[in-house]
Formats: sequence, structure tokens, C-alpha cells
Amino acid sequence: GVIVVDPDVRQTSQMLTVRPDGFSERVLVTTTLASAFAYGDRVWVRGKVAAPEPFNGFDYPGFLARAQVYTVMKYPKIITLQGGEGFWGMRGLLHIKHWVVDTVHKRMPGENGDVLLGMLIGQKRGLPAESLDDFVRTGTSHILAVSGFNVSIFIIWLSGLAAWVGRKRQLIISAVAVVCFAGISGFSAAVIRASCMGLLLLVSFGQGRLYIPAAAVMLAAAGMVFQNPRLLYWDVGFQLSVVATLGIVWGMDVVGRVKEWFPRAGMLLQLVGVTVCALVATIPLSVWHFGQLSTVAVVANLLVLPFVEIIMALGLLALVPVIGMGFAYVCGLALTAMRWIVGGLAEVPFASVSASLSGSWAVAVLALVLGLLYLGSEDGER
Repeated sequence: GVIVVDPDVRQTSQMLTVRPDGFSERVLVTTTLASAFAYGDRVWVRGKVAAPEPFNGFDYPGFLARAQVYTVMKYPKIITLQGGEGFWGMRGLLHIKHWVVDTVHKRMPGENGDVLLGMLIGQKRGLPAESLDDFVRTGTSHILAVSGFNVSIFIIWLSGLAAWVGRKRQLIISAVAVVCFAGISGFSAAVIRASCMGLLLLVSFGQGRLYIPAAAVMLAAAGMVFQNPRLLYWDVGFQLSVVATLGIVWGMDVVGRVKEWFPRAGMLLQLVGVTVCALVATIPLSVWHFGQLSTVAVVANLLVLPFVEIIMALGLLALVPVIGMGFAYVCGLALTAMRWIVGGLAEVPFASVSASLSGSWAVAVLALVLGLLYLGSEDGER
């Protein structure tokens, strides 16, 4: 068969998604780090094929099935027959991704580089478990996952090209950049959702039409679920991405009304509002899936989010030949400061408390929260 996904290389093993010839279903192969594999490699594999099994209450078979994986193989014999198969465009994007990873590791070795890769392309496999736990305990783990925030930043940055190449060409360049960025980030469900919304935004700009964020997120989510219904239940990233976006879109309308009552606190409410709206909307899902609730999430996000765009900009400049080392040094200072804040807040007593919520109750609470935000928004009034 052929390796159809970029190999997932971990600290002690790697996981290959292989599509056997003549089948649309895929096999997840776990093997050692002794040999290097790549997307598009044609491989000969011999071993025991088994059905995945649930563990610790987690529906692992359903989780894998969302990616068309229905069987697993543990440490089989593998021979690479040839490379270069698969979609040529994806091979090119993965070459760029690997260049980014290698360059970041050379210019920013250690944990700072791993955090930067998580922020830029969503790759956080190299991070120690303790560091990942700090981000989870403080409710800031979302900054290590590529989402709509990253896509919107790229669109804003690329909008400056309009003065140089013209508005239409800038929109085309932005659309191509969004698709390429999604490919480099691995085409996860959250990235696809954000990219679809970004493309709809660019189309609305080009056609001179009104862009309605709530309608855009629902259209993007509905299209993705229609194509792959398993995303709705088994892809936690997709769930959190959609719910957080709706929470911000509808919640900020409510915040806008509060600003009218307290005009002097307008800037503070705007800054706090986005964080609070996203957190409030995602609490039911977070408690359901992760079994814990961060009590310092609001404070942590307010302190950390100002670093994110600065770090992303410096991280991209750090990739530039010759002068990139200087930007990498400054980026490393910003990353160290951000990690110090996250680590300090994670040590606060009761920074994270255990909580539980069944799936049915989580959906009920989520419907109530989103319903109230919708009724208080401009969409609800219409």
C-alpha cells in the first residue's frame, strides 16, 4: 500500500497511515524509529492486523474511524519499495513543513522551538508531558493548536499586499496561502473549518458582499459534517473550534451592549470579552472530554494572548536566511516569558479542579449557553 498521511513521529515510535491497494480503508501501523518514512512511500508490510480497542473509557475505534482507519498493526516488518506517490502538491507542502521544522530546531533548540512549532503549524509532539500539562491546567492549550486565530492573522498580514499587487491579486494570493497553510498544518478538522471561513471571507471581499461570521461557521461546519459525519462526535478539536467561534461571534454582541453602559471600560471589556466568550462557550465540552476545569483560564489567557501574534511574527522572521538568527533570539525571549507565565499560573493551588459531565448533560448545557448568547446577539434580534 501507500503511506497517505505524513508520518506521526513521536519520542520512541512513529505511526504510519497506510492505504492498502484496492481499498479505501486505512491501516494505522506503529513501528520503530529505525527507518525513515515519508508521505507517498509505497511500502510492503507484513504483520498481524487487529481491530483497535477502547481504553480508559475512550472510544479509540470511533476516533480512528473518523479518519477512515479501521485496523491497526503493531511493529510489523516493513520494506519501502519506492517513493514519490501520492498527490504532488501535498508532497511539496510537506517538504515546506519539514524545512520549517528543521530550521526552527536548528535556530531555536529545546522547548522554545517545540512551543513555536505548535503555535505556527500545530506540531507539539516534541513538548514534554509536563509542559503540555501546564498549558492544559491554565486553559491555554489552544495556542498550541492551529485554529481560526492563526488563519485570521495570516489574512490580516497578507492584506497589506493590496497596495503593491492590487486588490484582486492580493485576494488570490491570500486564498492560495490559506490553502497551503492548511496543508502544512496537516488538514486537521479545526484547520479546515478555519480555512473555509477564511476563504468565504476573501470571497465576500472580492464580491463586495456582507460577511456574516455565524453563517460562515455554520456553513463550513455543516459542509464538513456532511462529508464526514464522524467529525461531529469523535473530533474534539472540531467541536471546540466551532463552539468557540460561535461563542465569540454571538458573545461579543452582548459585550458590545455592556460597553454602552460602561463606556470608560470599553477597551478592557473588548480585551476581556473575546477570552471570556470563548471560554464560557467551550466549558461544557472541556469538562466532558478532559474532566477538569481551569480556574485561572481567564487570567492566563489575558496575560498570554498578547504574546501570541508577536511570537508568530518573530517566528516567521526567524526562518529568513542569514538574518533569521537575530529574530530567533528575540523570539526565544518572548517564548521564555510566555512559558514562565504559564508555568507560574499552573503552580497556583487549585489552578485546575476535577469536574465531570456526561455527554448528554454537556450537550444540554452547551445548547443553553449558546442559546442565551444567540438571543442576546444581533442575529437573535433579527
